[in-house]
Amino acid sequence: MSIADDLASVPGPVSLYPTARELHRAGLNVIPVRCDGSKAPALKAWQRRRTTSADLAAWFGGPCPRHAALGVATGALSGGLELLEIEGPYAHRLTEVYAAAENGGHLPLLRRLNGWAERSPSGGWHFLYLVDGVPVPGNTVLARTEDGGLIAETRGTGGQVILAPTGGTAHPSGRPWERTTGGPGTAPTLTERERDIVHTLFRTVLDAHRPRPAEVPRMPASDRPALAGQLRPGDDFNARADWADILTPTGWQLLSTHGRERRWARPGKQSAGHSATTGHVADADRLFVFSTSAAPFEPRRPYSKFHAYALLHHAGDFGAAAAHLRAHGYGGGPAAGRC
Repeated sequence: MSIADDLASVPGPVSLYPTARELHRAGLNVIPVRCDGSKAPALKAWQRRRTTSADLAAWFGGPCPRHAALGVATGALSGGLELLEIEGPYAHRLTEVYAAAENGGHLPLLRRLNGWAERSPSGGWHFLYLVDGVPVPGNTVLARTEDGGLIAETRGTGGQVILAPTGGTAHPSGRPWERTTGGPGTAPTLTERERDIVHTLFRTVLDAHRPRPAEVPRMPASDRPALAGQLRPGDDFNARADWADILTPTGWQLLSTHGRERRWARPGKQSAGHSATTGHVADADRLFVFSTSAAPFEPRRPYSKFHAYALLHHAGDFGAAAAHLRAHGYGGGPAAGRC
C-alpha cells in the first residue's frame, strides 16, 4: 500500500463552527487564530484558559463570526494531545520513514498515526495523537537540514496548531489546511514507548545532524572481550558489537571519551551534561543511564548491548532481535582459536 493510499484526501469543506464543536466535544481546547498570516493565537492567556461552548459560539458562530481561523492548544490543555509535523518541502521523505518503519517492524505503529492526519497549506503533513501515561513535553525539533532548516518537529505542552478547515489569509499562501484522514474521534493514543519509537524513526531518517557511526571513535578490537564456546546471537553481539552502531542511529550523541568510558547524550537533549555512559566497568561493557527522559531505558539501570539493541531497534522483542542478529552472522559454534 502506498503513502497516497494511506493518506487519501477526504473531499468536502467543513465550516469552522461545527468543527470547533467537534473538537471541543473530544476534549480539545479550541482557540481562535489570527488571520494575518502570522499563525499566532488571537487570544490572550490562551495557554491557561479553558474554552467553553459559549466561547465557541461567540468566536465562530453566526453568519458573521468574529474569527475565521481556529486551532487547538497542544499538551495537557487538550488531554495529552501532541502534533508531529513534517514540513512541506520535505513531505516526500515520508516514504523513507515508512521504509525504515517496515524494516524495523514498526509499520503498523506508524500507520496508526493516520487515525488523524491533516495537510498544511505548504504541503506538509500533520499527525495528531494522544500520549498516555506521561506528561507531553514542550515543542521538540526532531530533524533539521545541514544548514539548520526545520524538517520535522512536535508541538506539545505550551504549543498550538492550526487545524482544517481554516484557510484564507490565515496562511501567507491563501491555501487552506485540509483534513485528510480521520479526526479527533479517531486520534490514536500512544504509550510513552510507542511515542519514542515514532520520534526515533523520524529523527533517525530525517535529521542531517545525527552522528554517523563512522564519526564515533570505536573501541580497538584488541580491547574487546574474546569469544568462547557455543554462542547465542545475543552473547556474540555483546562481545563484538560497538555501542556506536547501536546508539547513534537512534539519535544518541557521543559527548566525550575518557579511556574506556564513553559519555552519551540522549536524543533531543538541549542542556549540558551527559545522559548515560558505556565502558565504565572494564569486564562488563554496559550502558548505564542516568536520565529520566531517555525512554525506553530506565534510569540507574545497566543494559547490555543486546538488551539495548532489542529495545531500540525491535521495540523490546528479544526473539525478533536474536533472529535478526543470527541472520546477520551472530551466534553459532566457536570460531577457530576462540576456545
